[in-house]
Amino acid sequence: MLKLDMRLQLVREYFEGRLVRVVFVRDYEGLPTPGGVINARRGDEVELPRWQARMLKEMGYVDMRDDSVDIDEINRVHFSEVNRSGASTLVSLREDFYYQVERLVARINEMLKEKVIHMLLQDKDRVQQNVKAIADARFQKIVRLAMPPQDETFKDRMTPEEIIVYSAIAETANSWDKYVKRVIEGGED
Repeated sequence: MLKLDMRLQLVREYFEGRLVRVVFVRDYEGLPTPGGVINARRGDEVELPRWQARMLKEMGYVDMRDDSVDIDEINRVHFSEVNRSGASTLVSLREDFYYQVERLVARINEMLKEKVIHMLLQDKDRVQQNVKAIADARFQKIVRLAMPPQDETFKDRMTPEEIIVYSAIAETANSWDKYVKRVIEGGED
């Protein structure tokens, strides 16, 4: 089995490869895409892998349809997850929440390289604190939910990264539970 950090990296690569909608703002002749080579014209709207769309955006060829997380969304999730939900209740998160948070912080860092603005520093700090609190609260809930007996009806409210963590914890918890049962029953079967 792949190590946990490698499995989490695969999730990140999955999000990099997902298709996103872009609109061409300039012509691009002979663009290789997953569906073959295209001659894109200004105004054409197509789906491209996120990594390719981001490169074309940086080169000034496309505008990406915005599907990113913003600070307001992070604040709403933080309030719901940390302050309102129960000890074993996970708030539904968008599938790419952590990936989009990483992209948001990268955008803020790029803006800070251009010019250090106090408000941007505050935004970055708030995002980092709130996401850490969200992740910590969710991790504690995931640990509780991974204890035997497990009820997996909540998995639809987890991100792919959290499902990987849940599976690793559940496997460990189940092994420990079997071991303790064997101990308290007086030995091997």
